[in-house]
Amino acid sequence: MADNTSPDVTFWETIDHLGGIWAIIGVVVALTVFYVALIEFMIPRGRISQAEQAKSQRTKLMRAARENVKSQRLVD
Repeated sequence: MADNTSPDVTFWETIDHLGGIWAIIGVVVALTVFYVALIEFMIPRGRISQAEQAKSQRTKLMRAARENVKSQRLVD
């Protein structure tokens, strides 16, 4: 039968196993830098690019609609 009791491992032993307190601090700093870069630079550029593409698409559709109306007027 398997022993269902967990070994007595403390929090600090787990931290030491993961590389120590400086490794944990380094990971937290790296994730913070990545988060700031994501929020400040990467996401806004994507939104700006998407807005420009949508504006370009609307402009093309409006031009096509105007040309279509003009050609229909000539036919009538």
